[in-house]
Amino acid sequence: MIINPKIKANATAREFNFDEFPLKLEDGTFARDENGHLIMTNGKKIVQPKNIITNTDVFVNNGKYWMGDVLIGANSGQITHIGVGGCTSTPIVTDTDLISNIGTRHLYTDRFRATNIDTISVFFASSENNGTWNETGLFTGASGILFCRSTFTNPVTKTSANTQTIDFDITIG
Repeated sequence: MIINPKIKANATAREFNFDEFPLKLEDGTFARDENGHLIMTNGKKIVQPKNIITNTDVFVNNGKYWMGDVLIGANSGQITHIGVGGCTSTPIVTDTDLISNIGTRHLYTDRFRATNIDTISVFFASSENNGTWNETGLFTGASGILFCRSTFTNPVTKTSANTQTIDFDITIG
């Protein structure tokens, strides 16, 4: 028997105004919209993003090998961090890191699964990772293995005047 699952991921960056942050319900639980993405609030009401940029990712070889190790029990790790960078070069399967990191990788803000779609979300405060984002990646830790890498179709401009979320939706089908 041959099992041939297809895996795809989409990275979505959402830009919000300076004073907007994720709506936290209780420790470890965040509110989500009908698509499963973090709901943002300015402290008084739920707000819509100013800008949304989406792109499809490339699963890199090291990420595939890492996933294979998890399946056979040779690794018990998790996908926990999202990083951003400034490079516009097209992702390729031999990538091992972002090409031009901006700031540090961030631990997930929230993650969950709905049927065959796993979502990993991270929130960037106004003072964090400022710069022009052209690439993003999903990692197994703060200094872990790159699982997948993406370049945005349009640059994401992150400044101290805005907050930003990135959601990775990973579909296994």
